[in-house]
Amino acid sequence: GSAAFVFMKTAYVVPVLMYHAIDHNDKATKLSVSPESFEKQMEFLHKNKYNVLTLDRLAAYIKKKKGIPVKTVAITFDDGFYNNYQSAYPVLKKYNIPATIFIIVGKIGQPGYVGWKEIKEMSDSGVVTIGSHTLSHKWLPEMGTRQLKSELAGSKAMLEEKIGKPVNA
Repeated sequence: GSAAFVFMKTAYVVPVLMYHAIDHNDKATKLSVSPESFEKQMEFLHKNKYNVLTLDRLAAYIKKKKGIPVKTVAITFDDGFYNNYQSAYPVLKKYNIPATIFIIVGKIGQPGYVGWKEIKEMSDSGVVTIGSHTLSHKWLPEMGTRQLKSELAGSKAMLEEKIGKPVNA
């Protein structure tokens, strides 16, 4: 007998590297990466010529149904911890790697979180895109329509007003 092989071309699925805290010991979450490990990961992407896209550019590829190059990744951060500014942002600038930081508006300026000054600086850098991570970080599936709209639209509007540019993510 003979065997026939069919090779199907499959679309490249872009990994999204999602970070939270960039520190040595975050008791609040196990979603921490040390600053040294984060730098090694970004250095790896840079040295190995990964195509790191902003979420806006990734969305444009998907909308246009264009083939996404292999070795393409996107990088995000959830919550807007101050250590994102202190430890991740300098590394992103060093390697010119774009990332999106999703900010919980109600936490801005609280201990352990970025303030408006840091958000604006990162937004203006051309490296960091600011995204909305709601007003209060409540569990969205339990909300009614009015509260859900407030959490989503309210945080987006406040971020846009303060950074002076659209918040699309």
